[in-house]
Amino acid sequence: MAKARNLKRAGDLIGAVSAMDAALELDGQDRFLNTKCATYHLRIGEINEAQKLFGLFTKKDVLTPAKDLEDMQSYKFLLEDGEAHMRVGKLAMALKRFRSVDRVSSPTTVHHWANLWNRFSWICMKTSLTSIHTVSESLQSTSTWSM
Repeated sequence: MAKARNLKRAGDLIGAVSAMDAALELDGQDRFLNTKCATYHLRIGEINEAQKLFGLFTKKDVLTPAKDLEDMQSYKFLLEDGEAHMRVGKLAMALKRFRSVDRVSSPTTVHHWANLWNRFSWICMKTSLTSIHTVSESLQSTSTWSM
C-alpha cells in the first residue's frame, strides 16, 4: 500500500493501481484496503472494476453496489464516482452522482440534524441540572451544622 501511495504521488496512477491490486491480493477481506483499491480504480477511469470491488462489501440483493452505496449516503463514493464519470466523458451519470450528493445533504437534512442536536443538548442540560439538584439535597441532609 505504501508503494501504491508513493507511485500515486509521483504521478504514476496505473502503477499505483497495480500495486494496490497486489496489496489487495494479500488480504482480500480488509475493507479499508478494498475501499482504497476501488478509489484508485475510479481515479484512472476503471468504473466497472471499482464497482465490483465496492460490491464485495455491500448487500447482495441490490441491483448494483452503486445503488446500495447511494442508499447508505456514502459521500466519498458518490463524489469519486461522479468525478470518474466526468473524466471519462459520461456527463449524465456524473450529474446523477453529484445530484445524489446534493439531495443527501439538502438543507432539510441540515435542519433535521440541528433539531436533533438541540434536543440532545436540552436533555444533557436537564440531566445535569437534575443530578446537581440531587447531590445538593444529599449534601444538605447529611451535613449537620451545630451552632
